[in-house]
Amino acid sequence: MAGAHRGTGLLAGRRGLWSVLARGARFLFERKAPYRHEPDLVGRIGYRELNYAAVPDGKPLDPAVAYHEIAADTAEFETEPFDLSDEMPRFTWPTVVISGGRDLITPPAVARRIASLIPGAVLVNLPTAGHSVIDLRERAALEIIKATYDGTSAGLPARAKKLDSTPGGLGVRALVWGIAAAAVLEHALPAVVPRTVARVTAS
Repeated sequence: MAGAHRGTGLLAGRRGLWSVLARGARFLFERKAPYRHEPDLVGRIGYRELNYAAVPDGKPLDPAVAYHEIAADTAEFETEPFDLSDEMPRFTWPTVVISGGRDLITPPAVARRIASLIPGAVLVNLPTAGHSVIDLRERAALEIIKATYDGTSAGLPARAKKLDSTPGGLGVRALVWGIAAAAVLEHALPAVVPRTVARVTAS
């Protein structure tokens, strides 16, 4: 229901909540969190070799737009120094590929391709998960890690439905509930109020 409110709100020009979320996302991308934040860990490799700031496709919710905004201090994309598709069949370590059905950064087709190339790789599909499972589905991520460590990862696909239903941490759930409530509220308010909020947050 909250997703429907967000969608119809955007179509109706109610962008207050969307603007607040955009500013919040920019803060998360730009914050300094040594050894924890993804760009801090692999930023140079990501932009130079993995094409983090790919050309935006013009579709809604394209992550490339946000990555472009924070890529000013990174080198231009130069392609990988080696061919991962050629290297993956030579991987000899236990590998579990987690695929989120709502992942906008690494779509399920990419995960399936990777799992098909790595010998013995296990593909775990989480239909309602997004990109960062370790952040948004921490319990599921820890269960997958434990199974890999214990040598029981082959049984993970059979547990995918249960893993997918594993709730996120309290902070993540509170954030989701807050966004859902704000979406319902914005939908119920007179149109002038969300537009005012959007103008204020954009300034």
